[in-house]
Amino acid sequence: MRLRVATYNIHKCIGGLDRRYRPERVIEVLRASGADVFLLQEVDDLVPRSNWDRQVDLLGDALDMPHRAYFPNVRVRGGHYGNAVLARVPIVSARNIDLTLGWRKRRSALHAVLDGAGGPWHVFNLHLGLSERERRWQVSRLLEGPLSDVDGPTVVGGDLNDVFGSVRRRIVGQGGFVARPIPRTFPAYVPARALDGIYVRGAQLDRVEVVRGPAVRQASDHLPLVAEIRRPGDALRVHAPDVATLGTASDGDGSADRRAANRHHRGAAGGVTI
Repeated sequence: MRLRVATYNIHKCIGGLDRRYRPERVIEVLRASGADVFLLQEVDDLVPRSNWDRQVDLLGDALDMPHRAYFPNVRVRGGHYGNAVLARVPIVSARNIDLTLGWRKRRSALHAVLDGAGGPWHVFNLHLGLSERERRWQVSRLLEGPLSDVDGPTVVGGDLNDVFGSVRRRIVGQGGFVARPIPRTFPAYVPARALDGIYVRGAQLDRVEVVRGPAVRQASDHLPLVAEIRRPGDALRVHAPDVATLGTASDGDGSADRRAANRHHRGAAGGVTI
């Protein structure tokens, strides 16, 4: 089985430059990525600034992604925002892992188990803290707990706020994950830092790309990353998205109830330019 996995801090679908709420721009960017699984951060739910939209459903419906998981992190006026996973394959289970350190802003990892051909895939969607000390504690908690308890193909991705590359070094060095060069992703209009990342264990990570273009620079304050991942022995898939052309990227070097998470409703570094 092969998966194309994207991670994207959508900034509540509010433009990083014009500060306008325009979810259609985020939808365009996500669609252009051609991903099978989306790891999304800063997803609003019932907040006035985003028209009281349930963004996990707004985006999932627009992208025809029937399998969804969402957990809130931060309460704001009228609602909250948090992490979400959207997938084309069924989500077997999901849980929220609290990564909040002391009095700091609430942080978490959304752990979803996907029903993939040949067995389950574990995906961890992270939004880590702003301070180096906070991130060290959060990565230790994950490596010594949840990430040590899972077998099989495992994907860790998200907005890691990895200013100095220390998260990458520990996930790879201590966690046994595979990495590829990570393009710069922040700020979207003139990327200077590789804050986001995607890492894999128990599977082949063929390449990590960044999505670029005028629409991407306007949609959020981060650029999305997209990774091609496959089980060992599977052939590499050549991705040809409907509305994207390949370009060149700049390289940079406690669980909650599953019912609250699963919004199923039954119902090589390169780049993608749109």
